[in-house]
Amino acid sequence: MRYHRRVAAAVEFPDPEVVAQLARVEGAQARAPVTFSWPKGIAFALAFALAGGALFAGVVYATQTRLGIVSIVNGVAAGIGAARGGRSREAQIAGAAAAAIGYFAGMILVVAAMVGMDRFFSLPIDQIGLACWLVVKGTFSSIDALFLGIAVYWAWKIPRAR
Repeated sequence: MRYHRRVAAAVEFPDPEVVAQLARVEGAQARAPVTFSWPKGIAFALAFALAGGALFAGVVYATQTRLGIVSIVNGVAAGIGAARGGRSREAQIAGAAAAAIGYFAGMILVVAAMVGMDRFFSLPIDQIGLACWLVVKGTFSSIDALFLGIAVYWAWKIPRAR
């Protein structure tokens, strides 16, 4: 048997002067400031999150099973909507808040669909808020907290500044 001798290629590092010059050129380039449009970011985040909540309610109504994994769609939609206003910490806050609002709106729509829209919304206007609170309080469980956390996580992660 014959073994061939392999020689590794030598690694050549760039000249430190060239690296320093490149660092100075990159540092001198002006970067656009990150701005966030509050009205645009909040409007899109809420619209997309409420659409995700409606999708969640539709899936639950169609399958007669609460599939909390659909809440990921809610979080992603809220994050994408918030990013439309600009990518920043403010967008992350707006996206996370919108995802939570969309998740709870979806839960209320689920109960309203199961009970019947006409019966649920036939309540006097001052009692609808109380009914919504009782619905969320009565149907929220620990697994819902997990899926709410997942939705908020994705809504927080997507619009971050890059």
